[in-house]
Amino acid sequence: MHRPSFRRILLITLIGVSVVSSVAIAQESVEIAGQVEVSDEEEGPQNLAWDGDSIWYSNRNTETIYQVDPTSGEITQSIGTGLDSPTGIEATNNGLWVVTDSYNEKNYIHKLNPNTGEEISKIPAPGSSRGGLAYDGQNLWTIAEGESGTGIYKIDPQSGEVVKSLETRRVSPTSGLAWGKGFLWVSGSEYIAQIDPSTPSGEPVQEFESPYFVPTGVAWDGGYLWETETANNTITRVNVGQVSQTNSPPNASFEYSPNQPTTGNRISFDGASSTDSDGVIEKYQWDFDGDGISDAQGEQATYTYESPGNYAVNLTVVDDKEVTGSTTKQISVGEANAGQSSAGSVGTDPTDTEEQSTPTATHTAQPAGESTDQPSDPSQENSGVEEETVGNSMNSTQQERGFLTNSDSSLLNFLGDPIVLTVGGFITSAIGILLQLFGGQ
Repeated sequence: MHRPSFRRILLITLIGVSVVSSVAIAQESVEIAGQVEVSDEEEGPQNLAWDGDSIWYSNRNTETIYQVDPTSGEITQSIGTGLDSPTGIEATNNGLWVVTDSYNEKNYIHKLNPNTGEEISKIPAPGSSRGGLAYDGQNLWTIAEGESGTGIYKIDPQSGEVVKSLETRRVSPTSGLAWGKGFLWVSGSEYIAQIDPSTPSGEPVQEFESPYFVPTGVAWDGGYLWETETANNTITRVNVGQVSQTNSPPNASFEYSPNQPTTGNRISFDGASSTDSDGVIEKYQWDFDGDGISDAQGEQATYTYESPGNYAVNLTVVDDKEVTGSTTKQISVGEANAGQSSAGSVGTDPTDTEEQSTPTATHTAQPAGESTDQPSDPSQENSGVEEETVGNSMNSTQQERGFLTNSDSSLLNFLGDPIVLTVGGFITSAIGILLQLFGGQ
């Protein structure tokens, strides 16, 4: 199936975009802070992303994403994605996110390994005719056409659930999208819009003149905006002046215990020390394994590591204006001692394990199969061993009370005879009866 040229799509939508841009919002002039020309022989960049050091852009026709030196414009890396029509792109500290806008296949937001292009995960993309992609530190944002028009959608990066939508008039399906200073930045026809994401309809805070006629990509590098246009193989750095956040970001902070955890221990994490100077914290997101994906939510959380090592634990907090703050701590997890409880949550003292490994009669709890207090076979409870033990105990008692034993005298051998004992007992009993009869007279 023949796919229409992306340039043609841009020109067709230009009229509608121009009408949208006629809304009476004063546009501020911008300063061109730099420009690089990329050596892409195909149609130029569609969307932009910034990874902290380099620019990334997508090209839907070659199904490739490129990494560019922001100083020279040299392409330092190219990754064939194998995706049909990659458009919006975003770079995070643990991967590249790419949204597709295919005519032939179901569209997804793909998370890719930035070194190999291998797919790590994917989530469904909302709407149709998808454009830019941005990441606010916790959620993804993308531009797409919905039932009521083109809007900006906030998406949970794990489930793909749309958690918020902004039906703003300042976007088109070809618009670029970026996140910076707590705002969304949208590139439109000859303008760049700064949008407050906390408002119901994504109202523009202000607008700036764009150096391009139909800009298609925008990225924020922390102090400047980068912008591009598909019909032009250049990427321009734009100074929009001092951008101040209308809302201060929250301060993320947490503690954990025990301080020296081992494998199998349940570690408790507490984010109660996090603060927000001009609002309230509404969400807590925990990442325990450093993969950039939330493992737990809530002010408190627990986690157990099965392997020893050093782990980067990140807490991201979100305030009531949807501004995020995050902090990361390195946690060293040691190997659990032999004999220590595998669950690790009962407070086992490691110093007890050596003593318990050698069973003695003084221990109340013994390792399985090594008990000295009870026989393992119930049928042995009346065995000859036990009877011998009891008999030896009685002889010992007699000795303690001063009784004669068989070895004390030959007299005992005579008196101990059953016949002698019987006759002697009869005589003794008879004497006792006579004394009773005549003694009382």
